[in-house]
Amino acid sequence: MRFDTIHIPAFGPFTDFSRDFVKNGHDIHLVYGANEAGKSSLLRGIHQMFFGIPVQSKDNFVHDNTKLRIGGTVSNDTNKFSFLRKKGNKNTLLDTQGNTIDEAHLEAFLGTVNGEFFDNMFGLDTQSLRDGAGALLSGEGDLGTQLFSASLGGTPIEAAITKLETEADSLYKGSGSKNKTILPALKAYKEGEKLAKSSATKVTTWNALLKDIKLAQAEFENIDQGLSGNRSRAVKLSNLTSALPTYSKFLQLSKELSENTAPEVSSDFIPRFRSTLAQQKDLSRSLQIQQQMIADQQQDLANIPRSDEALQHKADVEALSNGFETYLANLEAVDHLQREIESLESTLQLYSEQLELDSSDRISQLSTISEKQHSQFKQLAQALSKQELRRQIAESELAEIESNIAQYHDDLQCFSNSSDTTALEDLIQQCETHAAEFPHQEDREEQAQGLNRSKEILISQLNLDITEDDIPTLAVPSEASIKQELERENDLLEKLQSHQQKIEDYDEELATEQTQLDSLKAQAAIYSQADLTKARENRDGQLSQISANITADMSLPDDAITQLSASVKLADTIADALHSNAENIAKAETHLVKIETLTLKKQNSERYKQEVLTDLEKWSTAWQARCAAIPVNPQSPTDLLQWRSQWLELCSSIEDLNELQRKIQKHSDLSQDLIAQMQVTLQSKDSNFRALLSTLKSEFKAATRGQGKLEAAQTALASAQLKRTTAIEKFDSAESALADSQSSWSTLCASDDFPANLHPDQVLDLIDKRSLAQQKSIDFNTSLMEIESKTEAIKSYNSKASELTQLLLEESSEDATLSVPQLKHHIAQAQQAHTKASTIQDSITAEERKLPELELQSKDLDAELKKLLEQAQVDHLDAMEPAILAIESKAKLSEALASQRDTLQSLADQSKQPELDSFFAELDGLDRDQLQQELEALSAAARPLQHERDTSLKALDEFKQQQNELQQASDAAAAHKQDAANALALLVTDTERFIRLQYAITFLRDQVEAFRKKSQGPMMEKTSHYFSALTSNLYSGVAAQLDDNDKPQLVALRREGDNNLEVHTAGLSEGTADQLYLALRLAAIDLHLDKHTPIPLILDDLLMTFDDQRTRALLPVLAELSKKTQILIFTHHSHLNQLAQETTPELQLHQLTA
Repeated sequence: MRFDTIHIPAFGPFTDFSRDFVKNGHDIHLVYGANEAGKSSLLRGIHQMFFGIPVQSKDNFVHDNTKLRIGGTVSNDTNKFSFLRKKGNKNTLLDTQGNTIDEAHLEAFLGTVNGEFFDNMFGLDTQSLRDGAGALLSGEGDLGTQLFSASLGGTPIEAAITKLETEADSLYKGSGSKNKTILPALKAYKEGEKLAKSSATKVTTWNALLKDIKLAQAEFENIDQGLSGNRSRAVKLSNLTSALPTYSKFLQLSKELSENTAPEVSSDFIPRFRSTLAQQKDLSRSLQIQQQMIADQQQDLANIPRSDEALQHKADVEALSNGFETYLANLEAVDHLQREIESLESTLQLYSEQLELDSSDRISQLSTISEKQHSQFKQLAQALSKQELRRQIAESELAEIESNIAQYHDDLQCFSNSSDTTALEDLIQQCETHAAEFPHQEDREEQAQGLNRSKEILISQLNLDITEDDIPTLAVPSEASIKQELERENDLLEKLQSHQQKIEDYDEELATEQTQLDSLKAQAAIYSQADLTKARENRDGQLSQISANITADMSLPDDAITQLSASVKLADTIADALHSNAENIAKAETHLVKIETLTLKKQNSERYKQEVLTDLEKWSTAWQARCAAIPVNPQSPTDLLQWRSQWLELCSSIEDLNELQRKIQKHSDLSQDLIAQMQVTLQSKDSNFRALLSTLKSEFKAATRGQGKLEAAQTALASAQLKRTTAIEKFDSAESALADSQSSWSTLCASDDFPANLHPDQVLDLIDKRSLAQQKSIDFNTSLMEIESKTEAIKSYNSKASELTQLLLEESSEDATLSVPQLKHHIAQAQQAHTKASTIQDSITAEERKLPELELQSKDLDAELKKLLEQAQVDHLDAMEPAILAIESKAKLSEALASQRDTLQSLADQSKQPELDSFFAELDGLDRDQLQQELEALSAAARPLQHERDTSLKALDEFKQQQNELQQASDAAAAHKQDAANALALLVTDTERFIRLQYAITFLRDQVEAFRKKSQGPMMEKTSHYFSALTSNLYSGVAAQLDDNDKPQLVALRREGDNNLEVHTAGLSEGTADQLYLALRLAAIDLHLDKHTPIPLILDDLLMTFDDQRTRALLPVLAELSKKTQILIFTHHSHLNQLAQETTPELQLHQLTA
C-alpha cells in the first residue's frame, strides 16, 4: 500500500489541503516545513485517517469537531481506494461524497496492521532512535531480545520480561517474606484456622445455658408481677389520700364563684379601660395647652414693630456697607497723598538747586539718560580709573628698578673672585650620605642581636649539636614527601583501626548469636541430623554386639542391656526432637551457620590486621632509615613536619644574620676611610666623625661666601636690567591707553551736556541725581491725579449716606463714618423683627392645624369609655372602680378553681382514672383512716417481695453474663475464621497470578529464543548490509558472540585493514549506535516487506542527529528501500533540501507553507 494523494478538507491548520505523491521507480519523498507549517499536524493526520480521530483532539483549533475531515487515496498493485475520515464514536469512514462506508474497505489495504503496530513498525523519529541506540550503548539485553524488539518496531521486549519478573518476585521469591504476599498469606491462613478452632463454643454448653436462662427469666417475671401489683395499689391509695384536701378546697372555691355576680368580660377589660381613661385625660390636657399656646403666640406677634419700609432700602444700605471699608481707605489715602505731595515738592526744589535749574518745573524738561547710556558712563569712568592706576604703578616700578640697578653697580665694585671649592664639596656630600646611614646601621645591629637570639632558641629547640655552616646542608626530606609518608602512615593506621573495629563487631555479633543459640537450647534439646545418625549408629552397634555374644554363647556384660536401652531411648529422643522442634532446629542451624561465617570473617580480619601490622612495621623501619641523616631522635611524619618548619626558619635566620653582619662591617670600613680623608683635609687628629663633618662644613661655607655674593650681584644686575626694559614698555602702554579713554570720555560728556572738565565721579553723581529728580517729578504728578480721584469718590459716598440717613433714621448725621454703621444696625434690627414675625405666624398656623385632629381623638375616646361603662353595667365613671374590684375577684376565683382542677386531674391520671367525675365520685365516699391502714399493710408486704425479686434478677444476670462471654468467644472464632478465609482467598489469587506470570515469562523467553534461532541468519545478514552502507563501509557488518553466560550478544565488525575488529555495542559512539539501531530497524522492515503487504515508512526528523556525512550515507540506502515501499521523510531543517537533491536525485521534495 502507498499514498497516491493526501487530501485534508479540514484538520488542524489545514483547509482544503491536497498533496500528490507520484511514483517514479523510487518512491521516496522529503516533506519540508518550517516551524508552524503544520508538519506535526500532518503526521497526526496520517495516523488518524487510518485509525480514527480521538475523542480529545487537539487539532480542532481552527475547525469545529463536527467539521474535521482528513483522507486521501491509497493503492496497491491492483486497486485504489479514496476515502475521508470524520470525528465520531462510530461510522466515521466516508467515501468522497460523504457517505458512510464499511471499515472493511480500508482494512483490505492495511491488512492485519493496527494503530500501535503502524506507529512502532513504520514510524521512526529521533526520540525512538535515541532510545534504541541508548539501549545498545548500555548493553541491555542479549541478541535475541534485540532482534525480537527490532522486528516489533523497537518494542523493548526485555523490559516487558523484566516487568513480569518484578511482579512475580513481589509475590514469591524463595523463603523470604519481606515485601512478599504468598508466604505471609499462608502463615495468616494457618494462624486464623488455629485461633478459630481454639475459640469455638460447644453446642451442648450453649443449649444448656439457654434452658437455664429461660427458667430464670420465668421466675423473675412471676415475682416482679406480684411486686408491681403491690406498688400500683399503694400508688393509687397514696394519690387518693393526697387528693382529699385539694378536693375540699375545690368544692369551697366552686361555691364562692357561684355567689359572685360580676358581669362576664374579656380578660383584657380592666387594662383596656385604664389605658383608655389615661389617654382621654392626657388628650384633654394637651388640647388645653395647645389652645393657650396659640393665644400667647398671637399676643407676641402683635407686639412686634413694623419693618417693611426699612427693608425696602436694604439693598442701598448693604451697598453703602460694602463700600464702607473702601471709603475709610480713601480717607486715609487722601491724607497720606497730601503729605506725600508736600514732601515731593520740597525734594524737587532741592534737586533743581543741585542741578542748577531755575525752578523744579524744568526737571521734566531735562533729557533722559537711558540705561545703556548710564552703563557707558560707568564703564568708561571705571576704565579711566583703572588706567590711571596702571600708569602710576608702572611709573613707580620703573623708578624702583632704576634705583636697584645703581645699587648693584656699587656692589660689584666690592667683590673679587675666590678659590675653587669643588673637591671640598664632594667630600662633604660623601660624608653626609654616609651620615644618613647611621640610623640604618643602628637598626641593623639591633636586628642582628634579635636574629642571634632567635637562632640560639631554634638551635636549642631543634636539639642540634653541629656547626652553623652544617645546619643548612642537612638532607631533610621535602614537605611533599613527608606528607606522602604521613598519608601512608595514616592509611595503615586507619586500616588497622578498621580491622580492629571489625574484629570487635564480629565478637559482639558472635556473642549475640551464641546467646540466641543457648536460648534455643534452653527451650528444648537441640539436635542435628548428624546427631541422629551418630545415635542410631551407636544403638545398632550395641545391638550387633549383643547379637554376636548371644550367637557365640558368650555372656553379656552386666550393663549391656541398660546401655542398649539408653541408646535406643537417646536415638528416639533425638528423632522426636527433630520432628517436634523442626522450627527451632532450623533456627539453631541458621545461628550455627552464622556463627561459623562470623568466625571465618573474624579470622580473615585478624589475618588482615596482622598483614597491616607487618606493613606498618616495614614502613616504620624504612622511615627511620630515611631520617637517619637527621642528627635528632627518630620522629613521626607529623613531628618531622613541625621540625622541618622550625629548621627552615633557622636556616632563614642564619642567612639573614650573615647578610646583616656583612652590611654592618661594610659601613664600619667606610666610616674609617671618610674619617681619614677629613683628618687630612682639615689637618686634624680628631677621630669623631660627626665633629669632623661639622668643622668641614664651616670651612666650606667660609670659602664659598665671597664667591656666592659676587655671583648673586651679577645675577641680580642682569635681572634688574631685563625688568627695566619690561617696565618702560608697560609705562608707555598705560599712558597711551589713558589718553584714548580721556578722549572718549570728553566726547560722551558733550553728547549729554555735561562739562568735560568735571571728574568722572562727579559726572556719574549728576547722572544719578538727574534720574532721581525725574522719577520724583513723575511720582508728584501721579499723586496729584490720584488725590483728585479719591476726593471725588469720598464726596459721592457722603451724599448717598446722608440721603439714607435722613430717610431712615430719626437723628441724622453728616459724618458717614457714624451714619453708615447706624444704618447697618437699623436694617439688621428690621430684618430680625421681620424674621421673628414670620416664625411666630408659621408656628400659629401649624398649631391651628393640629386642633381639629385632637378634638376628633377626644370624641373617639369619650365614645370608647361609654362602651366600657356599658360592659361593666355601670352608669358613670365613679361607679367603675367597685365594678372593677368585683371583676378582679371573680377572675382570681376562676384561676384558683382551674388550678385545683388541674391538680385533681393529675392525681386522677396517676390513679388510672382519667375521667374526673368518676374520680370525684370515688373521693366522696372515702375514709382517710381506712386508706392509711391499707397503705401500711401494702408497705409491709412489699419488703419480702423486693428481696425475692432482687435475688431472682441477680441469678438471671449471671446466666446472661455467661451467655455474653460465650457469644464473644463465638464472635472471635468467626472473626478468626473470616481472617483465615481472606488469607486463603489472597493466597489462591496470588498463587494463580504467580503461576501465570511464570508461564508468561517462560513463554516470552522461549519465543525470543525461537525467533533468534529462526531469524538470526537473515536478520544478521540484512543488518550487516544496512550497517555497512550507513557507515560508508567503515564497518563491515555485525555478528553474534557468546558472553560469559553463554548468551549470544550483538557485536559490530569494524574494518582494520584486511581484518575485522569486534566492537561491543557498549563501546560504540552515539552516532554509530544510532546507525546500528537504524540498521536493525531497516533490516526488520525489509524482512517484513518480503512476506507482508507494503506499508508506507514514515521518518519524523530522523536526520536531526545525523551530520552531513552520515546523512549522505543514509539517503541512498532509503532510496534503495523505497523500491519496495513508499518512504516519507519529514523535516524542518532547510539545509537537508539541497543535501538530498545532491545525494539522491530521485527523491521528490514537498514543501509545506506556513
